[in-house]
Order: sequence, then structure tokens, then C-alpha cells
Amino acid sequence: MGSFRHSTAATSANADYRIMSIDYDPKSSSPTPIYVRLTSDKPNAFVAPAKGVEGNYMDILEAQHCLLHIEKPKDEFRLIATETDDLGITHVKLQQIYEGVPLQGSQLFLHYTASSELVINGRYQATPQNISTLPYFTPETATNTALAHLAQQTVLRPLSDFERQILQYDQPDCQLVLSHLPDDPQQIPVLAYQLTIRPNFLERWVYFINAHNGAVLYHYNHTCSDGPSSATVTDLNGQPRNIPTYQVGSTYYMIDGSRPMFNGGMSDLPDNPVGAICASILTIPPLIT
Repeated sequence: MGSFRHSTAATSANADYRIMSIDYDPKSSSPTPIYVRLTSDKPNAFVAPAKGVEGNYMDILEAQHCLLHIEKPKDEFRLIATETDDLGITHVKLQQIYEGVPLQGSQLFLHYTASSELVINGRYQATPQNISTLPYFTPETATNTALAHLAQQTVLRPLSDFERQILQYDQPDCQLVLSHLPDDPQQIPVLAYQLTIRPNFLERWVYFINAHNGAVLYHYNHTCSDGPSSATVTDLNGQPRNIPTYQVGSTYYMIDGSRPMFNGGMSDLPDNPVGAICASILTIPPLIT
């Protein structure tokens, strides 16, 4: 089942903007939308050059905080990256935080131009309520808990100095996050230590340890391997689509190598695939009449 859409235009809380479309995830009880498209008749409604990128996106979030179910946007989002592409579209990537602690898997993306159209997409949470961000034990204790559990899943082998240099890894990375159980429909945030561990030269594991009671919330093997994969993207109508991709290292290319005609042995990926279906992005200038 896909997300449902309100296709009828409506006026937002700010009378300068109109909501052209808004999508929610029907599998989640979260009130936050995953896709919003706004337009305005006001010139440069979303762009104030004198304020710069940071000033613009904060103004946007403040103006739409009721629609987005965010109480204090300036305190709840941290800028990760910005980019303005060749078409003049500014893309802003934001990480959601609560009392300085990042919410795992909660990021917001803004896309806007001087033509007074704005798209907001991503997955995040309504402002958390009454959650303690004070851990009850140290990162060292969380690391020991994760390593003891991981020893039951795979082989723990100390890395040589050469292997550490290649992997750029010295010890498990550990940081506080607000996470939730993957199968929790309420998506109630829990304070946790997120650890990235390399138990040996080949594998890479991720653990989430409850920072209040020390329980293993969940874990998974995050070892990367090249080969056919998939990705979920948003099409021009704002609908999520699953597309085939091909993973090379940590990069996913728009190459379909899942068909029987694909010849991996003769392919030089990603530049020269044999028997694969490749997708390209064509930038076509508008017709001048």
C-alpha cells in the first residue's frame, strides 16, 4: 500500500502559501507528513537572498511548524548539507535533534527555488515529549554489552595495525541517539547508544543499546557488498517508487543488473556494464517561444 494524497489545494496556516499536495505514510501512526508541496503567488516567497540558505530554511520551518508538527524548529533541526544545482534548485538536508541528541533515521529535506514553489520530504517525528536524554551508564559499558552479544553472532578477532589503517577504524564508534524499535507502530523514541563495530576485517555491525536499562534494542549486520540492490525514490508526482540499483562500495548506481542478460564477469562497473539497464538524468532546457 502506498501513501495517500490530499490532491485538493488548500491554504496553509500562513496565508502566503497554498498546500498543493501532502502525503502521509499509512503504515505509521505518526502525524508528520512524508511529502508536502507548497506554492505561492508572492514573488520569492521562499527565498530571501540577504538571509542566506540558513535564514531561508529556518523561516520556512517556522512558517510551517504547525503543518509539520514541530514545536521549535530552530531547536529541533541541525543543518547537515546544502546544495544548489544547475537548475537553480536549492536542496537543504536537516537532521532532527531533541535536547541536542539526534533522532535516528529522522531527516528532513527542503527543495525550493525563486519561482515560489517548495517541496518538503523526509521521515521525522513530531516533537518528542517528556523523554530523558540523560544516560544511566557510560559508553564503555554499552560497548562491552554489545561486544558480549556480538560474540554470540560472529567471530571476534583483533585487527592488525595494517587492517585498522585500511578500515580507518580504531575502536567501536559510540554515540547517543533517540531511536525506536523497528516494529513499534507508535515509534516512541528511546534513548540509546548507537554503536558501529568491526568484529573482524570483513564485517561491520550496528548495535542499539538502551541507555537507561542496558538492554539490546536491536542490531544488524551492516557489511557492504557489491551487487544488485534497490532503492525507494520519489517520482515527479510525489509517489514513492522502488527502483533497481547496483551497489559498488558505498555508492548505489541507477543500473539494473538483476536481469538474466546481465554479465558481471564482462562488466567494468560502474562505467561499462554488459547486459544491464542503465538510467540517465537528462537536463533539457525549456523551449523558448
